[in-house]
Amino acid sequence: GALVVDLAGLAKSLRAVPVPQKWLGSSVALLFDAGQLPSRGAALEAAAKAVGVFVFDWGRSELLSKEEFDLKSPPEQEDRTKFW
Repeated sequence: GALVVDLAGLAKSLRAVPVPQKWLGSSVALLFDAGQLPSRGAALEAAAKAVGVFVFDWGRSELLSKEEFDLKSPPEQEDRTKFW
């Protein structure tokens, strides 16, 4: 449930980015708490608190605005398109 919703939200957000980005080495982590199972019949909200989706390790990545992308040379724009 909640993990899938988070992943779908991430995918939707990335598709809405107006220009290609160059993300190298960035990672997506799927988090779940394995320490304790929720009680049978526990509210879905309680189980949803134990999961998450995180993007991390931006060291070689960039997030460009449309204006920044438009200032890149054609080869640089092609490079971002390739890695997006």
